[in-house]
Amino acid sequence: SPEPQPWQGYSSKIQAGMQGMGMGLFETQFITSDYVPNLIICGELERKEITEGYAAFIKRIDELDANYLGLFMQGLGHTLPFGYDMRMGVDRYQLVHDFFDCYLKTAEKLPPVVLVIFPANNAQEVPLRTTVSIHLAPVIDEKSILENGAIKILRGKTNKAVTGKWKVSRGGSMFTFQPAAALEKNEQYKIIISSRVKNKQGIQLERERIVQFNTVNE
Repeated sequence: SPEPQPWQGYSSKIQAGMQGMGMGLFETQFITSDYVPNLIICGELERKEITEGYAAFIKRIDELDANYLGLFMQGLGHTLPFGYDMRMGVDRYQLVHDFFDCYLKTAEKLPPVVLVIFPANNAQEVPLRTTVSIHLAPVIDEKSILENGAIKILRGKTNKAVTGKWKVSRGGSMFTFQPAAALEKNEQYKIIISSRVKNKQGIQLERERIVQFNTVNE
């Protein structure tokens, strides 16, 4: 535009972003492996071409292992994040603030935060072949989880740790646990995320987080 650009004097380098409500198949060509942390939003009730574009966008950014959080908003259409998402177990409005605070308020040295856990707290009828995933912000020191066991999955009846392997993705912000064997039916499991989880700057999680879920009965 011919008008003076706003916010002159501030850096134009993007530190984090939010995209949605219009990303389409053509936009995947602009995604690169050095993509800044992005919150990618889409209402599940959006028009078909938008939800299809969202799926293609997510597929491409996953292929590049870039840092992002996908928010496919249950019960919403063409809108910004608000309300509680029962499927993801998150307050969308709070999640937006937690995500951007971690990447933008770096001078404040904020502790890392847990954004989304799957299965969500108190989830029922979870399949026996499910995987556990934990999305955190900002980028996490993977040694705190892979080597120092800062996150554990425990079987309720025995309180013993479930064995398996961790996978790190999304630029060091997503940790996925694949159990070595199928989970037990009709059982309660706990995911314990201890305060020993720390980010790349060595700052630890502020407090322990515990969620539980129940598996199917057959």
